[in-house]
Amino acid sequence: MTGEGDISVREWICWDGESPEEPTSTLVLTTPSATFLDIRLLLRVPIGLDWGFSGSSESLPPTPSEPEVPRKMWNHVIDSRCAWGVTPQSDEGTMYPVPGRPEACLEKGAMEKVPGSGVSVGYEEMWVSVDPRPVGNERDRHGMVLSLSSPEEKTRGIVIRVAQFCQGMIMIDDEISLERWEYHVADGGWQRVAKLGERFLPCQWTFEGGKAENVEAGKSVKDDDGKVEWKVDEKFSW
Repeated sequence: MTGEGDISVREWICWDGESPEEPTSTLVLTTPSATFLDIRLLLRVPIGLDWGFSGSSESLPPTPSEPEVPRKMWNHVIDSRCAWGVTPQSDEGTMYPVPGRPEACLEKGAMEKVPGSGVSVGYEEMWVSVDPRPVGNERDRHGMVLSLSSPEEKTRGIVIRVAQFCQGMIMIDDEISLERWEYHVADGGWQRVAKLGERFLPCQWTFEGGKAENVEAGKSVKDDDGKVEWKVDEKFSW
């Protein structure tokens, strides 16, 4: 499949009445089919999770007052703030261009500042797109989506690679494990830069020479024990 993936990082968030700040390392990977994984790691030691969620995004009709400004909705399928059986809420925002910064986008909307409070607060978020690049011996930029769904085990998982970034998250009931990987030439290739939890995540399967490299979209790959099966939902390059 051809089509471009997107890599976005957040520069800051600003709640109504407050100053901009960035308490997290937030990375969003999005595929040509609009499947995304948004992981927001707290900037502290030891590592912590502010929020992680995955699903699909879609464009919304613009408002009559701002017909030229795009609006988007993110439909959550997996959400670190929702245990098994709880339906995650979607969120939406209006995406404003930033003068003089074609790589940046200012998102405005409203959401809970305190999770579970039921009180929505206005916010602004500054997003910046990162240039995807080929890695290793790959001539093109590659991407892949792996998914896991096992209702009888209350398990759901997602791994997304876009070019030089890969991250994954798995939830078993309300237990969360996640990983983030980046490709660093100076450090010899793929490096796991963040890990939370003890569950296995097949991020390395998406790399050059990995277990899923030659598996067609729609097929599945089993772990070494043959007990857990991850589906290859999407493969793309550009």
